[in-house]
Amino acid sequence: MALTEAPAPDRLEVGPLRAEECRAVAELHESFFGEGLGQGHSIAMLGADFLEQAFYRANLDNPYFFVDVARYRGELIAFSVYSSDHRRVFRHTIRHHFAALAMATVRVGLRHPLRTAQKLAGNLMFLSESLPPETQAIPAWFLLLAVKAPYRTREFQERTGVWIAGAFKQRLQSTLLEHGREEYWAAPATANPAAISFYERARAQRFAEGTVQGEHCVYYRLRTRD
Repeated sequence: MALTEAPAPDRLEVGPLRAEECRAVAELHESFFGEGLGQGHSIAMLGADFLEQAFYRANLDNPYFFVDVARYRGELIAFSVYSSDHRRVFRHTIRHHFAALAMATVRVGLRHPLRTAQKLAGNLMFLSESLPPETQAIPAWFLLLAVKAPYRTREFQERTGVWIAGAFKQRLQSTLLEHGREEYWAAPATANPAAISFYERARAQRFAEGTVQGEHCVYYRLRTRD
């Protein structure tokens, strides 16, 4: 299909995040990982406004940060987030979009000062101190994936012929290979048995356990070539 050709109305389309979709992705992110959902120090608990401005819009031009989305019948139904270099991705955001980050933080901080301080501190500790030493040799990092419930059923997969998680995995592998990454790591929470089962079935290599954003997680190493 040519890049300029519009997808068929009933065809599931998977591709990179567009600027006008940042709000929809932020709202979906919050609905999966936000307040009251037991997600430790997830920044999703700071709300969709913060996610839209500080996480998605501020990273649209980030060469180390990637967001793929799935669209079906005009609706954004799923997204996948990953990085080709977890050590550089946030440095780039701070260096190039510090004002946007500061503004988003001030706004949410004025509404929820204690929560904002706790969540930001938890994330900074994770990124700066608590990563297992093995991750230093694996720059690429898979952060998260979310699919709306009606679109992760066997019925939807059979009707469309598309497994959304599989389509995202193919894009992730292709993108990371283009950036010279032969492997990547992920850290699903043990409170998410479906994610743990997915990595175990994929024969991912378990190499550590630890706390990520306040949640006990298992670290896996995966190859970008099946």
